[in-house]
Amino acid sequence: MHCPRCHQTVALHINQCPNCQQTLKPLLFSQKLPLSSPQRHSLLNKILLPSAGLLLVVVLLASLSLAIKPVPLWTWLGVALMLAITGIYVLKLIRDLVSGSVTVHIAQLELLREYSDRSGKHYYGDFGTLGKLQLSKEHFDLAIEGNYYSVTYSPKSKTVWGLAPLSRERA
Repeated sequence: MHCPRCHQTVALHINQCPNCQQTLKPLLFSQKLPLSSPQRHSLLNKILLPSAGLLLVVVLLASLSLAIKPVPLWTWLGVALMLAITGIYVLKLIRDLVSGSVTVHIAQLELLREYSDRSGKHYYGDFGTLGKLQLSKEHFDLAIEGNYYSVTYSPKSKTVWGLAPLSRERA
């Protein structure tokens, strides 16, 4: 980070510029904030949509099994695998929802990644101590590798809710 007066590089943990002796506002490296209403609704949507889709598949297979003919064992094994994978994903989201808070942490963006698959594009940022976090398209376009950011994220599901460039201010 840079001193707002002399523009010299100042480490994040230092609260006074070594060059011009300007007192800088201390930075909180980590804090918890309550979930906002849009974040809560987004988590609920992310929980309900996969759960409802999987429930529909299970009900459809069960009704086919009873009405027409037995469904092969490999089909039920595939459904069990889908249940396990979706269950793990949904459980992380539920843990974030039940905690009722998000974490705000100062971190340096080390690496940006973009993955494409059948379901679309996925964006990730590697924030060093925080690990790999999932970014939205807007955050991905805003982010620059090597910069420091104030990252608002859900710790269990590793979803970024807010990404703000970090700047030092005078005290």
